[in-house]
Amino acid sequence: MLPRPNKDVQWRVIANKIRDQIANGELTPGRKLESEHKLATEHNVNRHTVRRALAELKEKQIIEVVQGCGSFIRFIPIEYRVTKSIWLDELVQFERPILDSLQHGCRMQEASHDIAKALSIDPGADIVAIDKIGYDKKTPVALSSHFIAIQCSCRREDFIDAIDGGASIKDALAECGMQRTSRRYLDIAARSATKQERDQLKLNKNAPLLVTEAVFLNEAEAPIEFNQARFASDRIRFKLDAI
Repeated sequence: MLPRPNKDVQWRVIANKIRDQIANGELTPGRKLESEHKLATEHNVNRHTVRRALAELKEKQIIEVVQGCGSFIRFIPIEYRVTKSIWLDELVQFERPILDSLQHGCRMQEASHDIAKALSIDPGADIVAIDKIGYDKKTPVALSSHFIAIQCSCRREDFIDAIDGGASIKDALAECGMQRTSRRYLDIAARSATKQERDQLKLNKNAPLLVTEAVFLNEAEAPIEFNQARFASDRIRFKLDAI
């Protein structure tokens, strides 16, 4: 009979197997691991050995343990660099691209009081509204709502056609002879996610959101876009440059 591996080797075997499953895509960020009991049965070890393996993975920030929910594969946060002239919908970052997906297309609506105040226009004025979900590969990381003030009705139609054709907000504005040149302000806060936001971003029940609001200016320094974004806080890291 072959000698039984010692406990030190056993917990490392479990930890390494989980690492391999992450590397080959079998376990993806946000995926819940099997229970301690099931892992112990699968590897023919006691639960203490499984806990030692999970503790190692948690210490290396490979998994996170949510009290009462279980252990989950951690997301590797995307670093987003904030400067005066970078826009949230384009998510300039250092490691991997963000792919945007339109939720409800591009539409016309009347400006609410808060949106009108942010854009320095009259309440009820026509604006263009866009809702997006941003993905890191197949993982949702952000929800964003964009409200664009375009006074000329023909330009609004051209802008909507460009967005529906797959253009970014920046490129759609450029096609209409407009551009954003700077950000007036950026507010960042934290709050609990609503059920709808949890479902859209595939969040755990108690996961917080990072919430941003920003106003962008055109070349004449007049407000052209009001932006509201909600980020999964474990999937994004803001880096604020001195501005």
